[in-house]
Amino acid sequence: MERPDRPNLSIWIRLSAVFLSVVLVGLSCPGGPATSSAPVQKAKATSLSRPVRTGRLTPASLTESSGIVASGKYPGVYWSMNDSGHRPMLYAVDAKGKGLYSVRLTGAKNIDWEDIAGDDRGRLYVGDFGDNARKRKVLTIYIVDEPDPKGKLKAVAVR
Repeated sequence: MERPDRPNLSIWIRLSAVFLSVVLVGLSCPGGPATSSAPVQKAKATSLSRPVRTGRLTPASLTESSGIVASGKYPGVYWSMNDSGHRPMLYAVDAKGKGLYSVRLTGAKNIDWEDIAGDDRGRLYVGDFGDNARKRKVLTIYIVDEPDPKGKLKAVAVR
């Protein structure tokens, strides 16, 4: 039996490889990954069948979180964003999920955002490469300089 034709699968694989490479290159740069002096909270060892709840995402606009990453610049801050069809926004939350800040990404469109990553140079990478129907011809990784979660900016431009 022949395998079904998957013309977009190779694009997906290549884009995922590029996304992973960008993150790994950032982590392997001199100085290694960003470190923080914030105390590390230790949870009991657990299995997937026994998760440990540490908090709940509370921003009212963050209704369909599709990824989360620790800040490379601001200890105790985590960045998240919504999945497909929502406004192109990033949300800063603390370790318990409490909303700290939100910012709109100008020059970006949230078609189907799937994941977020960061590097030790203070950049965030938002992967707009969801394609459940395997019909998308353009997949994007947006790069933005990590904004100050205590700042006053309402919008930041993607690179």
